[in-house]
Amino acid sequence: MVGLAIAGASKVKNLFDTFQQMTAKPNGFPKKIKGTFTSLSFEIGIKIDNPTDQEFSVSGVIATLTKVIVYYKGRLIGVSQIRISELDVPAFGSTVIPNVPIVVLNSEILRLLPLIDALNLNDLKINVAIEVLGNEYFI
Repeated sequence: MVGLAIAGASKVKNLFDTFQQMTAKPNGFPKKIKGTFTSLSFEIGIKIDNPTDQEFSVSGVIATLTKVIVYYKGRLIGVSQIRISELDVPAFGSTVIPNVPIVVLNSEILRLLPLIDALNLNDLKINVAIEVLGNEYFI
């Protein structure tokens, strides 16, 4: 029983160490853009890169991808509450999570308008949250 606990703790530490080195960025331009009186929504693909020699593979038992946060030129655009219970990112590779829904409140759009002279994907920053045994970590 103690051996299983040690093995589990070691796996979580390896996952955490790998996750901390991973990066997330947009994969293509936003699509399915829809506006209402209160918000703007769109979908965007998220590319997760793993620069390490360790595969990053999780299932809902150990970890779950819970959140995607999008910034433009350092300002919060929107958050997507997602629940992806299985994710595999190969060593020295990448994985794309397609069609992540993002909602931007109109009050945020008005605040962002002065920053947008031409939409540049290089100005988008993506943070991804993963929940491991009840604790949330970000890349």
